Amino acid sequence: KKYKAFGYAAGIRAEQVNIKGNLVTLDSLINNNYFKLYPTLHLSYEIDDDNELQLNYSRRINRPDPDELNPFPEYRDPRNLSAGNPNLLPELINSVEFGYKWQNKNYSFVPSIYYRYRTNGFTEVIKPINDSTLLTTSENLANDQSAGLELIFSAKAGKFFSGNLSGNIFYNQIDASNLGYSQNKSIVSFSANMNTTFTVTKTSMIQLSANYRSARLTPQGKSYPRLVANMGMRQD
Repeated sequence: KKYKAFGYAAGIRAEQVNIKGNLVTLDSLINNNYFKLYPTLHLSYEIDDDNELQLNYSRRINRPDPDELNPFPEYRDPRNLSAGNPNLLPELINSVEFGYKWQNKNYSFVPSIYYRYRTNGFTEVIKPINDSTLLTTSENLANDQSAGLELIFSAKAGKFFSGNLSGNIFYNQIDASNLGYSQNKSIVSFSANMNTTFTVTKTSMIQLSANYRSARLTPQGKSYPRLVANMGMRQD
């Protein structure tokens, strides 16, 4: 609905989930049944045709992938194994964002500040199997929370170019007391994403993308920063 310069959208999803995992060769059944509500609320105030203020709340769920649930190990080498966790629970994310949107025909800019509280967040844990072999698997955190600033810039130049650039700097704190790590840990992290598309001819397209992620917390320390870049071309 919209009333003059004010607008709002609200919704709720109710969901009953029944999961039965049958680990045949281990002769084991793992059941996970739950009922959840997922509300959303979006408020906006239109300053003029190009400028808008936004306030959003949402509750979302992120379920583990099949590989994250698969308990049968993959061998990186004889001393390092990797396996999923069939008891891994889905993570729940409560998010509040306040942002500003500026947009015209060719450009848009959206800065926002946010707070997110997550329960059962996925994390990586390394466990010793014996004196010489380590197992890397997934576990659920008790909770973690983050607050930060996100900037999103998009641009296009006719049919030739389109792209977007985003950056996110945030403070993150994790609680892994349920895994035997009693002290809360915190870090300031940063990430950036770039995606661009060049339409050279009607049948030729070039795409460039890059993603950078600074160090992230784990219950046992930190994961290293990483940078991934891709370039591709399509000819029809």
